[in-house]
Amino acid sequence: MPQPGTQPDIEPETPSERLRRALLKLEAAQAEQRAALVVWKDALASLRTSVSGLHANLSVYQARLSQIRQS
Repeated sequence: MPQPGTQPDIEPETPSERLRRALLKLEAAQAEQRAALVVWKDALASLRTSVSGLHANLSVYQARLSQIRQS
C-alpha cells in the first residue's frame, strides 16, 4: 500500500497501448459523427418537405391574388 501523499507505482503505458487507446477513441468519435450525420440528414429532409409545402401554398396564394387583380 502506498504511503499517504505518494502515488502508487503505475506501469508506464507502452506506445502500442497508447495507440490502441487512441484508435478506440477515434472509433467512438467516428460513431458519434455518423449518428450526428443521420440526424442532420433527417432534419434536411424535413426542411425540404416544409419548404416544398410552403412553395405550393405561396403558388396558390399568388394565383388567387392574380385572379382578384383581374376582377
